[in-house]
Amino acid sequence: MCDRPDVTQKITIIADDLTGALDVAGPFASRGHPTFAVVNAGDGPFGGLSAAAVLSINSASRHLRAVDAARRVRDIVGHLGARRGGICIKKIDSTLRGNVAAESLAAAQAFGRANLVVAPAFPAQGRAVRRGMVHVNGVPLSETGFARDALSPPPCEPLDRVFAAAAPDARVMIVPPAGPFHLARAVDGTRIFVVNNETDMDLTMTVRMLATQLCDCLLVGSAGVSSAVARELPEGRAPDRPRATGQIIVAVGSRAELADRQVAALDAQQGVVTVAAPNGEWPDASFLQLSAGTVVLRATADLGGRVRDAGEVAAALARGVARMLTARPVEALVATGGDTAMAILDQLGQRVLQVMGELMPGIPFGKLDVGDRTVWLVTKAGGFGTPTTLGDIIRGLRGEPAGRIRT
Repeated sequence: MCDRPDVTQKITIIADDLTGALDVAGPFASRGHPTFAVVNAGDGPFGGLSAAAVLSINSASRHLRAVDAARRVRDIVGHLGARRGGICIKKIDSTLRGNVAAESLAAAQAFGRANLVVAPAFPAQGRAVRRGMVHVNGVPLSETGFARDALSPPPCEPLDRVFAAAAPDARVMIVPPAGPFHLARAVDGTRIFVVNNETDMDLTMTVRMLATQLCDCLLVGSAGVSSAVARELPEGRAPDRPRATGQIIVAVGSRAELADRQVAALDAQQGVVTVAAPNGEWPDASFLQLSAGTVVLRATADLGGRVRDAGEVAAALARGVARMLTARPVEALVATGGDTAMAILDQLGQRVLQVMGELMPGIPFGKLDVGDRTVWLVTKAGGFGTPTTLGDIIRGLRGEPAGRIRT
């Protein structure tokens, strides 16, 4: 791709939350490319990672005002130096939560890219784009539970209208998987291509048709398009798969409806204990004595039905998780929800994480430093997957066949 198809280009990713920064980087790590994620760009310079083949940066901007989110993205890109070349991806939520247009346009400007290729489809998780509108398992996004997100609801109109409203001087067009991307060669202003992709083959076609223009465009999308790019790169040594024979902790701070169903399905399995943490807090330390093979720490409303600020809940939950990681010989941690994952890593003082691969599409893994030992880390966006996804993750960590969790 780009000028020399046989040479791996440096790949830079800007994501608006941590789980996004990790899951969009996972496909590159799975193909053997050294991949690192900056947990929070606000923690300081990341110049020491400039040589990384793949660098994914969490801007932590999903819940900011659009103008503030755009400013943060521009600031991050401004510190990248030579990394502003190569392949650049603006990761957006596959259900369009957050400041999709504002951050994408800011990234394109900062990277010096006149063309944006907007391809948020993620077929492996049922996300497709038809006539510029995201569909989830065949249902228009506006008719799903994602449209009712309390913090960062997605737009209900097609993406071409979203970007046309945000960039009135740009030429915005809905295109099929094959383009016409030759129009990106023009130098007369900004062009925004909203791509109708429904399958992995569609995404592969989009990446291949961009070919040498890929380094002149900003790719805007999710793990679906990053997987398509990764498949076109030279393959390195496959990573070791994570295995946990001891205790696994599952921390669930997400308020997504799907997260509730996933916890319920996992809790029904033998060998699983679920502990409710009202607003992320525990009234006593008894949870530290739990020896079940899988312990789920689930943030809930308090007894009066009150729910605190999401950031406060995540921070409280993270404190309990850190205590358990220190007190018990935990071998793996599964963190559900971007705010939860970032709060845990912040509590542990982990500023940079090496992404080591994908347990399954959209479910990346790496390793945490906990004292003098390491713990496998698996992350998942709160509204991501199916009702059985948490169980699938546990089975993957156990190295067991689908349909059975070790007791």
